[in-house]
Amino acid sequence: KTHCEVCSEWCHGNTVHWDISGGFVYIVCKHLNAIIKLQFNNNNNNGRGGPPRLVWQLGGPPPLPQPQPGLGPNQFTMINIHGENVDQLFNAPHEWTTVWKNKFILFNNNVKYLQGKKLQGPSQLIQIEIDEMRWIARQTLLYTP
Repeated sequence: KTHCEVCSEWCHGNTVHWDISGGFVYIVCKHLNAIIKLQFNNNNNNGRGGPPRLVWQLGGPPPLPQPQPGLGPNQFTMINIHGENVDQLFNAPHEWTTVWKNKFILFNNNVKYLQGKKLQGPSQLIQIEIDEMRWIARQTLLYTP
């Protein structure tokens, strides 16, 4: 079973990070192991705004509509600090914050579930660089106290 199958709260959104310069909102979903980027456009609906547009989803299972045809629920090739392609860069994330334009940091609880059992690794600070042109998410810093 996955974490979502053993907990009563399937998403557990724990961070909303507003990037006012681009009109973007990042939402961290701990139990989905996903970061979701939305864009708000105040020019829609005669200046009254409109529904947000899904820009991308980093990590997680496939709960969201596709932002572009033919792409999967996680739109990124994910590369860890060792340069290896991986299925997940974080587990049970918290606190997504912009460091610089396309660089972000997050707190990684590093919790995994295997056959319904909780496996706790060491907590970590992770920096991730996002390349939206090539759809690559790369760990550029990994700190484990």
